[in-house]
Amino acid sequence: YQLKNSQQDNQIDSKLDKKYINGVFTLTQCPVNLTIDTYYNASGIKTDGEFKILLEKYNKNYLSITQPSFLELLTIQLLSPLSIFQVFCSVLWLLDEYWSYTVYTFISIIIFESVTVIQRQKTASMLMSMSLKDNMIYVYRFHQWTLISTKDLLPNDIISLAINKNDKSAVIPVDCLILKGSAIVNEASLTGESIPQMKEAITIDVNLDDQIQL
Repeated sequence: YQLKNSQQDNQIDSKLDKKYINGVFTLTQCPVNLTIDTYYNASGIKTDGEFKILLEKYNKNYLSITQPSFLELLTIQLLSPLSIFQVFCSVLWLLDEYWSYTVYTFISIIIFESVTVIQRQKTASMLMSMSLKDNMIYVYRFHQWTLISTKDLLPNDIISLAINKNDKSAVIPVDCLILKGSAIVNEASLTGESIPQMKEAITIDVNLDDQIQL
């Protein structure tokens, strides 16, 4: 996702411009309408001004999700329709002075929903532990190669996997286009294919004014 600022992006609909004064989040559009020559002769981020604009628009290359606390999840569970219905039925039993049954039902509801919350927290923690860890990678910025974290990657960056030859299986969480060379890419986490795919660079033996066909 990218944040479109209403003061900087004049392509936002006028209605959205009035409703979201500070900007609105939209799906990132891949620049597939550019010519092959644009990609082949790319030179990365050149100026500090361009870097600041891209950083403000796209932010860091990672997504951090705050895990709700136990009490917050328990409150959500207790406010579910099933829990409310059970509490309502217990209150009806309470009107007939069935105190023991009512207390037992309340305790059962709390224990059951607490176990559900604990299971949800374990599942969320397991999924967060499976997230990709950031790696160091060489990026061509400001007319020189610089070693940065993959969390700091931005659109228009030119990265190199050939410089760091010690890392044979680099994990780069980006959607990119190969300008030179080739690579064997494992796309199992994206497409489910267990066999790594061979990726080739764009060629210049075509009309450079053409667009990339996807």
